[in-house]
Amino acid sequence: MRDLFPYLFSLFACISTLWATASYAQDIQLPKRYHKRVKIGLSLPLSGSQAEVGAEVQLMVQFIAKELAPEKYEFVTADDKCTEWGGVSAMHQLLNVHKVRYVLGPICNETMQGAIDLISKAGVTAITPTASLPPSGNPAGAVLQTWPRDNIGLELMHKYVNSKYRVLGIISEEGTRAKETVETLLNFNKSHKLKMYNIWHPTGDTEFDTVRSKLVALTKRKVDVLLINSNSLDTFGKVYRRMLQSFFRKPVLAVFYPARPEFLKYFKEKADGIVFVDPPRLNDIVTEQGKEWHTEFKAAYPAKTTAPDFLFATTIEAFRTLHLGIQQELTNPDFPIRDYLHSATFKGIIGKYTFDESGIIEGVYPVLKTIQRGKVIAFRPGNHET
Repeated sequence: MRDLFPYLFSLFACISTLWATASYAQDIQLPKRYHKRVKIGLSLPLSGSQAEVGAEVQLMVQFIAKELAPEKYEFVTADDKCTEWGGVSAMHQLLNVHKVRYVLGPICNETMQGAIDLISKAGVTAITPTASLPPSGNPAGAVLQTWPRDNIGLELMHKYVNSKYRVLGIISEEGTRAKETVETLLNFNKSHKLKMYNIWHPTGDTEFDTVRSKLVALTKRKVDVLLINSNSLDTFGKVYRRMLQSFFRKPVLAVFYPARPEFLKYFKEKADGIVFVDPPRLNDIVTEQGKEWHTEFKAAYPAKTTAPDFLFATTIEAFRTLHLGIQQELTNPDFPIRDYLHSATFKGIIGKYTFDESGIIEGVYPVLKTIQRGKVIAFRPGNHET
């Protein structure tokens, strides 16, 4: 019997080890649904004026999914055409046909206007890397936004204009984003002496006579600085060109569009002096990992990288946030995903960030920039004069 004792002891130890291993595996086992690919809906413009940007965001999402969560997700894309009715149609398709519970997008403000009610009523989790909505248009923070909030940049612009000029003229294209810009500036100006005059032009109407008539009307108001308030890069560029053709010579303000490579390539030094709101420069804010991923992405898709560089960062963080939220919901279903996303502190390639009660990112903010010798530089009072 003594001779058998070592063998019995070894057998008991082996069984104990196997039992412990099985127990450990059972303790950490994820729900069965986690082992299936989770479906994520992408609401993107794959046709229309913003088709190139939509296609690039789609590639960005696929790129980062392979880096952070390979083989975990199935993506279903609906073409929202960057229009309000397109947003309704695309969201209906994603929610009611494909039955998705998680959405990345829309990326256009007009599209979000059409989709927001459907997102809110369905109770799905949605996050956008670019679209911007005021808190009043985003019930209970139904959609999270990783693009820096516009109003902080507009507040910087207003402070600058109010300190230097007396009369601000605005030529605005009819549409959601331009309307929000005007309303935000008017709100900032309530207790200031700066005079503001806004004139609307029809969406997409950039004919010479149309733009010139608006500029003449603003000239009669004795404006000494002009904000070109457009809803798209295409319209902004055409209005700016018409302004040059009209020999209207006032300092120009803008939001985002002057930094686009297409605009700079076309106008070169004729764009010098524009002061505009823009996200921080990508290389000034992202981590080394972010820079490495951006380089890899541009190398993989050299013909596709036409979108703003900062869109890469906001898309990466939109997917990362959604991915972490899905993980949280699958492993701890008693903790609602929306509560988690609104309370957690995230750390990504743009550093630490959170989301406020209205769903807007906190921790990354717009800045003022200008153009000098055809290149974008940080704005400082005096360095925009030409």
